[in-house]
Amino acid sequence: TARNALTGMIFGDSVYQTDTRQWYIYTTSWIADGLPQLTPTDIPALAAHYLGRYNAAHPTSYSLGDWWLVYDTDDSPIQRGVWYYAPGGTITRITISSSVELVGKMMSAFIDIAWAEKNGYGTAADYGGFDVMFNALGAVSAFIDGLTVNQLTLLGSLNGIAPDQIVPNFTHRVRYDGPGTFYWTVPENVKFVRVTVRGAGGGGGGGDGYGGSTTHGTNGSNGASSSFGGYLEVSGGNGGTHDGTGGSGGTYGTQDASSSITGGRNGKSGGNHTAEGDSWEAGTAYGGIGGIPGHSIGIYNDSVESSNIANNLYNIWLGAAALCPGSGANGYNGYAGNGGAGGGGHFFYKVGGSNSGGGGGAGAIRQQIFKLNESAGSDITIVCGIGGAGGAGGIGDYPGGAGGRGGDGQVMIEW
Repeated sequence: TARNALTGMIFGDSVYQTDTRQWYIYTTSWIADGLPQLTPTDIPALAAHYLGRYNAAHPTSYSLGDWWLVYDTDDSPIQRGVWYYAPGGTITRITISSSVELVGKMMSAFIDIAWAEKNGYGTAADYGGFDVMFNALGAVSAFIDGLTVNQLTLLGSLNGIAPDQIVPNFTHRVRYDGPGTFYWTVPENVKFVRVTVRGAGGGGGGGDGYGGSTTHGTNGSNGASSSFGGYLEVSGGNGGTHDGTGGSGGTYGTQDASSSITGGRNGKSGGNHTAEGDSWEAGTAYGGIGGIPGHSIGIYNDSVESSNIANNLYNIWLGAAALCPGSGANGYNGYAGNGGAGGGGHFFYKVGGSNSGGGGGAGAIRQQIFKLNESAGSDITIVCGIGGAGGAGGIGDYPGGAGGRGGDGQVMIEW
């Protein structure tokens, strides 16, 4: 009703204006009686609620019972946390030690606290001890599965990482045996991997021939390096020489800054040729043995070679050294990553006669833990180096033995 159109009013008359939902009372003119009546759509806006996040300041306006988050890189001028406009008109900071009712209000700020931590505004602990809430939620795998990638960080993090990746237990494995280039696709919810990379072994040197138109054997070839993406590369072993000197072992290569070193081994050099016998032309000339992984560096986890056999998971075995069985014999090929044995020569008596080949050096082996930069579904390039070819044996009335081939490199991934 349009109150101004009314006539004949007396003192104390009242009227309800429908367009403004307001009661009026008549004295000498119409005076508003109280506040406008509320509709159901008005109530949510006027009820106490969470106002959102504010940088280093309180909101400019708020109502009784409202609460909000103040975020910053430090606690000046306002301490970081969830703030509440309490009855009595005081602004109070909520912490994990507040009443159950107030701690419940902190959950409204969950996403904003996660956002603040992710974007460099301190940690959840700076916001009233909210890290306790994160840690509790981290134990609930159903909650973890529902989180968005890169939404929040806790302890390690909950960046879309599968529950068994919070503290990685590496129960899944795949192994690549060379030689060649392969591609590993990052599984869903995997951020941490333990990788074992093994360079290829060098080939053994060929043994010299003896008698007649003799020739020397040839040197063994070097083993190629192996790698896991741009994170880790280890070198192969060097080939053994035809004059009986073993090839040197491989060494570690690149190391990514985000990795966690769990150790490894440089490859041992291949053995030098040896001779046995009591008289001239009555001895045996052995090629040098192939190199194997050498001294331990760091805390390389040997249990990786034999763990989880019962679960039929792939494993890495360091292998035994390749040998040469005798004069003029071919050296045996090296096991994966190990050097090939040198080929045998002839007619040794301590020294003299023809040389046997030296053993090839072993490739390095390295194991490290990495936090992956790639997202799920991305491919990481795997290279398993090819083992060095064994040297050819020399010719003569008594040909020399050929050197054994170096073992190919390997890469094993665990998550």
